[in-house]
Amino acid sequence: MGELMRRWMQIMAEPQNLYSGGDLSFSRMKQVTISLPTGIYVFSAAITSTDTDANVCCVRFMQQDDKEASEEDFTEAIIARSVSGESHSKTYHVIAPVHHLYLYASTNYPRTAGDTAQFKNIRIWRIG
Repeated sequence: MGELMRRWMQIMAEPQNLYSGGDLSFSRMKQVTISLPTGIYVFSAAITSTDTDANVCCVRFMQQDDKEASEEDFTEAIIARSVSGESHSKTYHVIAPVHHLYLYASTNYPRTAGDTAQFKNIRIWRIG
């Protein structure tokens, strides 16, 4: 019974990953379909990019009609890139149902024509 209880506690301590699409590699911007209700979410990933203008990328939670679904607008939706393969995370306050994510290779979309990005170990979990 002790082992069963330990395993149950471990499962309960690990938040459920709401993203199941695997690692992503793309040029400039990637739209990912996902359905999330309102709430507070954490997005985490190991992100690399060929962008040389900044050391951050952008992740936006979007409604079906391409309006922001979170309180974090484009200027606030930045997330640090990985230096040594580590994951970075950001909390999003989702105020409308999410229908897709926009992942950007840079924070300056007009200058990202040749930039590529990789998002590995993507995790999204709800915290509130």
